[in-house]
Amino acid sequence: QVNSGTTHLICFSTGLDEIPLLDPYSKESMGIIHQSLTAQNYETKLVSWLDTDIPGDCEVFISAGARQDIPVSNTPKIQRFLEQGGHVFLLIDPIHHLEFAQSLRSFGLELLDDFILEQNPKYQIQGGDPSFVILDQESFASHPMFQMSNQTLLLQGLRSVQSIPLDSDSISSEELAHTSRNSWAESSYLDQNITPEPNSDTDILGPVPV
Repeated sequence: QVNSGTTHLICFSTGLDEIPLLDPYSKESMGIIHQSLTAQNYETKLVSWLDTDIPGDCEVFISAGARQDIPVSNTPKIQRFLEQGGHVFLLIDPIHHLEFAQSLRSFGLELLDDFILEQNPKYQIQGGDPSFVILDQESFASHPMFQMSNQTLLLQGLRSVQSIPLDSDSISSEELAHTSRNSWAESSYLDQNITPEPNSDTDILGPVPV
């Protein structure tokens, strides 16, 4: 638990049909995560995308699974928050937010319109559904932010997130996690007339940065 007298506030976006935060009994809610955060003395607050700015008392701003597209006009708001020392965690699903994803190039990030599929049985759930991806200690770059030890992450609905160079002294990006060499980012995932398979001309072949 956090034992210092300092308040740590985590803010969650609202207004674009995000994953609900407070219901601990719904399978589609982050209620259990919210309970875990408050049990460790973190405070949480909902912040509307309609607000002019992300409040300065937020240490982290999280947007989790918004089902309505995030307007590109919010990009400067995120930039101001980062410049003030804030942290941002965006969980952006494939299919949605295509224009907003393009605007993130100004931060050295390229989010393509693709869907990651995993073929390595070691990094699949039982049953072999390739849309599920398991990340373990080997998936992450050496970085003080991550200490995975023997933990694993099970994720579904991933899109590629690549670091791109910027001519900037104030902004840099780094790829911290990758899927396995047997995975790929499928660019034709909405085409029901084809069987998904890796294509080096149109897809990103594994390891895929996430």
